[in-house]
Amino acid sequence: MSGADRGIILLAMALGALSLGFRLGWQDLWWDEEVTLMFSRMSWRELMVEHWGLDTHRPVYYALQKLWNGVAGESMLALRALPALITLLIVPVFYRIGREIGGRPLAALAALLLATAPMFVYQGRELRMYCLLNLCLALSLLFAIRLARNALAERDGREVAGNGLLVLGFSLSLALAFYAQAITAVVAVLYALWVGLALGLGILPLRFLRVVLIGAGLFVLFSIPAIVPFFSHYTGTVGENFWVPDPTPRFVYDQTLGAFPYPKWTKPPVYLLMLWGMWCLWRRRPEAALLVVLVWVGLPVLVYLISLSKPLYLTR
Repeated sequence: MSGADRGIILLAMALGALSLGFRLGWQDLWWDEEVTLMFSRMSWRELMVEHWGLDTHRPVYYALQKLWNGVAGESMLALRALPALITLLIVPVFYRIGREIGGRPLAALAALLLATAPMFVYQGRELRMYCLLNLCLALSLLFAIRLARNALAERDGREVAGNGLLVLGFSLSLALAFYAQAITAVVAVLYALWVGLALGLGILPLRFLRVVLIGAGLFVLFSIPAIVPFFSHYTGTVGENFWVPDPTPRFVYDQTLGAFPYPKWTKPPVYLLMLWGMWCLWRRRPEAALLVVLVWVGLPVLVYLISLSKPLYLTR
């Protein structure tokens, strides 16, 4: 990494630190954050053994919060500092993703826009597992894009190295995301859909399937302790009287726009910038563009389809 890259990353992280740190200890905890605090106050045996399957999500983030609280205390500023610090680590990951698919200008723009994105700041200050989820999913995206790049290089007759570590990194990061938040199961389906479409359209070579199958097998292997509680909660907790409302058109529309909480007058240029970015990315790296579009559009679509039988559609 060059000095220019490091400088841009430090600048973006400084901007992110300002966005995340502004009045960090001001807001009181709301209900879900109180649940996090409750879990973090349990004994280690209660948290990691007796109550492993108690919550909808595995208590990995609660364990991190417990460790942090033992050192930093439980003041409001100290509590919220952990998710803010974890979220700040996403900035250099996004820079590396941008560098991978579009060069330094795109990487700088992506990192700077991310550091000031409203949802980035909101979830980055929240005492919930979304910070860890977002970091792990960003890492899995970086590993997936690099694996696709290597597959294309091999197709063109160039030698590549490090595929084994990339597969391991992808599987571990996606599994850790699953331990952090159950929505990762939907993201895993989207990764599988990406592979199928990319192979079917001829964007990626067929040999990429071997790498994918190894990665998928490792992901399932790493995720076994979380799979049984996940299905138990999905079939038992998410029932007819679940607290998430039915996905009416109006509710889905409001929730979808809530994922982009920009001021009203800025929404059109933000959406246009996204579409323009997708178009430019498709021309440069179609395999990466396909993956980003699937995550961006496919995630809400797939959650909506699931919500037709079990309401889950909600912006957090």
